[in-house]
Amino acid sequence: MSWTTAKQDLIIRLSDGPTDKYNYRKRCFGEINGSNRTFKTFDYRRITNFTLISGVYIDGSVLAPNLILSDNVLTGEFVVDPSITPQDGSIVEANYYIQWFLDAELEDFLVQGSRWLLSSDQYINIPLGLTPATLEFAAGRAYSKMAERWRMSTSSTFKVEDSPKDNPDNPTKNFSDLANAAYKQADELIKMFYTRQRQNLQPLFGVVRGNIRSMP
Repeated sequence: MSWTTAKQDLIIRLSDGPTDKYNYRKRCFGEINGSNRTFKTFDYRRITNFTLISGVYIDGSVLAPNLILSDNVLTGEFVVDPSITPQDGSIVEANYYIQWFLDAELEDFLVQGSRWLLSSDQYINIPLGLTPATLEFAAGRAYSKMAERWRMSTSSTFKVEDSPKDNPDNPTKNFSDLANAAYKQADELIKMFYTRQRQNLQPLFGVVRGNIRSMP
């Protein structure tokens, strides 16, 4: 039987569906000086497009979609109407949903899991009993990518003063820990599978997992 639900299974494993991750009144950043009209949400890959759905607040008042002139949901950057120029001391916030990964990325994580397990790109052909291990390995690759993304964002994309101060945790370390836990679970699941089958453990076709350096 083909593993036709692999991508959806991975989305569920990562809780990365279109309505799984909601940010409520999260601070946006950008210069607030009475003339700047370009702002940015801290999160990448928004599902919510502010030109279509009201989501931007200035000093607690929500802006109608027609007051958002453009919105790049992949980078998080949006531009407000010239009539809207937040003054010094104003607060710009937004409500929005996000997703971590594009379909192509999910596909790649599953392919890497298939290579690890069977030295094949055809994850759809993985036997049913081995899909849990493959799913955990794919989740590990996904979390590793998130750790790297946060490390790069913290070091170059965002200025320190722009970063929201409401998250005291270190996302890079948190995602690295999640990745390591998923890899460990994948190893345990494959051992359990072959033990139940009364077979010798099959050699694992390893891929380089890499190490993510945490930011201080």
